[in-house]
Amino acid sequence: MYAKTQAILNITNIKDNILITKSGTFCLIMQTNAINFDLLSENEQDAMIGAYAQLVSSLTFPIQICITTRRMDITQYLQYLENFEKRQPNKVLRDQISFYRNFINQLVVTGNVLYKKFFIVLSYDEAESEKATGFAQIFSGLLRKDPQIQVSQEQLERAKTNLLEKKEFIMGLLNRMGIRAEQLKTKQIVDLFYNLYNPDEAEQQHLSQDIESYTSSIVKPAME
Repeated sequence: MYAKTQAILNITNIKDNILITKSGTFCLIMQTNAINFDLLSENEQDAMIGAYAQLVSSLTFPIQICITTRRMDITQYLQYLENFEKRQPNKVLRDQISFYRNFINQLVVTGNVLYKKFFIVLSYDEAESEKATGFAQIFSGLLRKDPQIQVSQEQLERAKTNLLEKKEFIMGLLNRMGIRAEQLKTKQIVDLFYNLYNPDEAEQQHLSQDIESYTSSIVKPAME
């Protein structure tokens, strides 16, 4: 039989750019850029290691670093090149574009090029009990079977204040490493989990900009 993914996914709501879990934990998700450590000079590598050590030693609250990986989809780019090639009146240019298009296609398909995204998850729990945080809690299969919790605006405001302070602190430390971080908005958080749970559908159909317009589940059911 089919089971709703929402019954497994430990998310009760996403409000004001904050994700709220079924157990009452508030999560703020930031996406960061990446730095190729191997391309840095020895002095730059030492500075990077020192900055990271300072970040870790400065933490007074838990953070979670998450990485998502998926095969790069260049279908639209290849289609653009093909259309551009057809519009070229010059045969030499058409041949060059065709060669480049085939090269890119072979590079991605044969080389199995992967696209990575990097996230930092901050959490706030009024109960301050020891629980899994961030993605670990969201994806946990050992969840309480509580109904959707009711979160007051006052609770949400306290969580936002706490999480925004943590965010500013983390972003300051990341800037010293040359890493930029940006907080995910509500739509981006929905997109993130939609892509994680619907990888095939996400490649063909993107979510509407108006999340509130959805009246049914936007993640596919799983077999029980």
